[in-house]
Amino acid sequence: MNTLSTGKKTWCQRIKAAIILEGAILLVAAFILWENTAGAGGKTVAATSDGAIRWVDFNVSYEALCKAYECDVESYGETIHIDWIDLLSYVASKGFRLLL
Repeated sequence: MNTLSTGKKTWCQRIKAAIILEGAILLVAAFILWENTAGAGGKTVAATSDGAIRWVDFNVSYEALCKAYECDVESYGETIHIDWIDLLSYVASKGFRLLL
């Protein structure tokens, strides 16, 4: 009976250690993620020293993507074709909410 309780105690200690290890890993991962997002300074555009754009955050809702795609498909083959990427870029550059 003594070996059973010792074995159970060891098993419980292993579970507790595994939970603590998982918590530490999650904490480190959250810190790294926070540092990477905070490092951008909250900017949506990053430029080089000569003014060239390196990257732009382009977060578009699913509904806006669908509506822009529908406009693209409906205008295909017409004299004035509305490209969905150009449409989303234009609306985003004007600072409008994407309520197409």
